[in-house]
Amino acid sequence: WHAWASLEEECQNPKDARRLFERSLEANPQNAATYHALGLMELRQGEDARAVELFERGTRVSPRNTFLLQAWAQCEAKREGGDPHKAIELFERAIDLRPSDAGIYQAYAEMSFDLGDVDGARRLFALGTKANKYHLRTYQAWGLMEAGIGDLARARVIFQQGVWAAPKAKGITQLWQAWALSEANHGLAVRCPKDRAPANFGAQGNEATNGRGPSLEVPEHLKLARTYFKHAVDSAQQAFPTATVVAWAKTEERYGNPSTARSLFEEAVLKDPRNKRLWAAFRAFEQRGGDFRSLQLVETRADLALRSGPAASTAVNAALDQSRSEQSRGTAPAGGPGKVSTPGTASNQPGTGAGFTAGDLAEYAALEARAVSRATLEESEAAAASEEMKKKGEKKKGKPRIKGAFGIDDSEHFFELPEDQW
Repeated sequence: WHAWASLEEECQNPKDARRLFERSLEANPQNAATYHALGLMELRQGEDARAVELFERGTRVSPRNTFLLQAWAQCEAKREGGDPHKAIELFERAIDLRPSDAGIYQAYAEMSFDLGDVDGARRLFALGTKANKYHLRTYQAWGLMEAGIGDLARARVIFQQGVWAAPKAKGITQLWQAWALSEANHGLAVRCPKDRAPANFGAQGNEATNGRGPSLEVPEHLKLARTYFKHAVDSAQQAFPTATVVAWAKTEERYGNPSTARSLFEEAVLKDPRNKRLWAAFRAFEQRGGDFRSLQLVETRADLALRSGPAASTAVNAALDQSRSEQSRGTAPAGGPGKVSTPGTASNQPGTGAGFTAGDLAEYAALEARAVSRATLEESEAAAASEEMKKKGEKKKGKPRIKGAFGIDDSEHFFELPEDQW
């Protein structure tokens, strides 16, 4: 019941999820995990009072469950009409039960900061990093707090301590990204405290050049931000860090570097072509730039990527890269005469007055069709080969050996909790 309810919530069906969570509690009224999950869902639905009721019921059946205590404390701290004193009491109880859980200190520190106790927040953040030096979210939250109140020097020390403590731990990408954004935001606040958005977004190159080409002088904070963004991207351990690249692109845009921002978006859609949020951010970027032709092409590519298979989208992006490379060498794109003007080329920079012609878009459509055809054929061949392998495998005796219940190493996807926690 619990797993089914979680799936329904993920599918944006809160009514069905609520009904299934209740069935789970009917089947096992002692299941603290269900009280916790249902309480968090009610919080996300804006039902704060209902969430408090569930957290309280859960702590009655499992009084040593620190996840419930922490969730209840955070709810009391943030909800309208909440009791901060009750939240402090719950945080203290959770720390007494699990003094090595840095996450509890982090949440407690954030509440203290919201209540105006900066020194108290610093003390709790420091205790959290001592309790578990590998919990990088504590360093991240602490550094962002210091940067937010204008103490960049202290923030730098904290970010650096986190990097030194666990350079390959989970969350290192987010820590580098937070450091990069802190540097970038501070630099913008110093340059234009009243209006952080560059006035001449459409100019090529850095705003300091007045559109005459790339600037030889890059602001110091932007240099540092770029370095830390690169560390963030390089430290990604598995999937491509799309969110980090988008944050980097938005930073370049705010500093008046649309060409660099566009290049980052192009890299992201090449690596993660099925990401709806990524395409939405790319479209918003082009819309802010005011170039209708660029916006039109991004929308066309997004539609193709989201309604076709990954192979088709990858093929189109690869074809676009090849076309851009051939254009830069002064040759015609493969497959036909003329040229395909793509984002990032000199003929398509916002503010230059040059855009896509009807011939450009027609050539792009032809390029798109060829890529989709190739990709569809490749997918069909791959499916046929997979079916053939499956038939051969069925003839073999015995069952395949697997590491876990789902055919994967469960230790990489699930965490173990002490028996007294759930």
